Amino acid sequence: MCFFVNFSYILYMEILGYWEYIKIPGVTKKSIKAKCDTGATISSLHADEITLYKVNKLQFVKFKIDSNSDFIDLKVIEMRQVRSSNGEAQIRPVVLIPIEIGKKIFAIDCTLSDRTPMTFPMLLGRSALSGRYLVDSNSICLSRKKKN
Repeated sequence: MCFFVNFSYILYMEILGYWEYIKIPGVTKKSIKAKCDTGATISSLHADEITLYKVNKLQFVKFKIDSNSDFIDLKVIEMRQVRSSNGEAQIRPVVLIPIEIGKKIFAIDCTLSDRTPMTFPMLLGRSALSGRYLVDSNSICLSRKKKN
């Protein structure tokens, strides 16, 4: 059996390190340390004081990125069951957020969860990385090194 794989698109993809500093325009002004996690399907953002509420049958979530930040209100796209790193299944709100990595800004689906004990306040999953980036697991912060 013979397979043909077209690798030409790889020439145009940016390479990220296993973790990067990213920004979330319109949500926070601070850079956030994010791990590029090709083992995770969806991205996840640390959130404190998560409160779900409804307005005219639409579900929203209110949360803080850290204890010093203001509250952020975003529309909930869906509630999704996610298996955490310890194997526990949890139901989490999914929101659409803009992220900035290097010179690119794009929107991603992202779950909200308390990631306090974790090293990285954000995970970038395959749905955010696929078709946009390759990940070099031996490097860090490659998007900052290329930004001029």
